[in-house]
Amino acid sequence: TTSAQVFQEKTFMLNAGVGFWGSSNLGPFNSATGLSSWPAFSVSGEYAAIPTGDIGMVSFGGILGFWYASANNTLTTEGYCYRIHDYESVTTKSSISITGVIFQARGAWHYLAPSDQWDVYAGFGFGITRMSLLSKSETTHSVCTEENDIYNRPLAATSPSSSFFVGGRMMFKENIGMFAEVGYSDFDSIRLGLTFKL
Repeated sequence: TTSAQVFQEKTFMLNAGVGFWGSSNLGPFNSATGLSSWPAFSVSGEYAAIPTGDIGMVSFGGILGFWYASANNTLTTEGYCYRIHDYESVTTKSSISITGVIFQARGAWHYLAPSDQWDVYAGFGFGITRMSLLSKSETTHSVCTEENDIYNRPLAATSPSSSFFVGGRMMFKENIGMFAEVGYSDFDSIRLGLTFKL
């Protein structure tokens, strides 16, 4: 039975995938609306460290993830120009971009299914999330002045983060397959991609 396991003792598995539908808790950036978000990208690794007989295999590893979102807006209004004592057209172009990086240590328990094709596991992670925000705006006056008002404001925050997940692997060949995970994290709640046995 042991020889038929995908995730045997001292095995290292590497996942590379994309994720969707992350937590809406973005800390100080909750006010950002109308964002166009990329899928989250992540790379994770697991080492089969502690066999527990017929109960399962305990693994330790980590995950590194990246997430990006942005929004653009153009607003045209009328403003009073004292130089000409009349109203003028004022156009403001604004943009916001959010970049997130997550790094967590992970631990998982793997069910010892007697199969060289399937691996089923559940675990949790703990680490940090780094969020960086850059907001820009440029105001153009049609008459009053030829100079544009330009505003740039960067913000950043680092906070503890945690996650839990349930996942599985299906191997196409001995050293390559696909994986899927569901759970909770800052960037995604569904994650899928390729897995490699090293």
